Amino acid sequence: MSYSYTQSSTKSYTYANTRYVNDKIIADLTYLVARFPGIFTEKRLTSWKNDFYHWLNDGYASVIKIQFKRNNECFYQIEYAMKDDGSIAVDDNVGRFRGIDLSESSTYVVVETTSKWHELSKDEQVEYKETLDLNWGESNGTTYASGLSRTSDKQYSSGSLGVQRSILGG
Repeated sequence: MSYSYTQSSTKSYTYANTRYVNDKIIADLTYLVARFPGIFTEKRLTSWKNDFYHWLNDGYASVIKIQFKRNNECFYQIEYAMKDDGSIAVDDNVGRFRGIDLSESSTYVVVETTSKWHELSKDEQVEYKETLDLNWGESNGTTYASGLSRTSDKQYSSGSLGVQRSILGG
């Protein structure tokens, strides 16, 4: 007698949906590079594009945070919260970051993971991270500057996949 076990996983969005939403995120960051040359490199941007795509498409990212720090304090953050249930149906134009000065800041990226990620074993998580362009380690937490406020300003979507962009700034 033999037994077999099959596990399947489905998602409600396609490669093209993921690519489209990811390209919107990268277009935002490209806009910032044009406004603040040297804030990060084109090579770094290309690596983020590849890695964000995988985090999104595989269903492992719930939030991607782009943080800008001075003196180890985050003073500006762009946050992309993912939804794959069709609840984000608006598709805004990219860009338009107002009233910011990111010069002489350091850029950090934090990926908050989904329950699907936590269902993987530690070995599977390590193996997955080894397929990405960048070394994604654990975050030691973020110290935020005082007086920041959050504004949800844009949504990007394709199919049932969407992101809500929020800005945390002064």
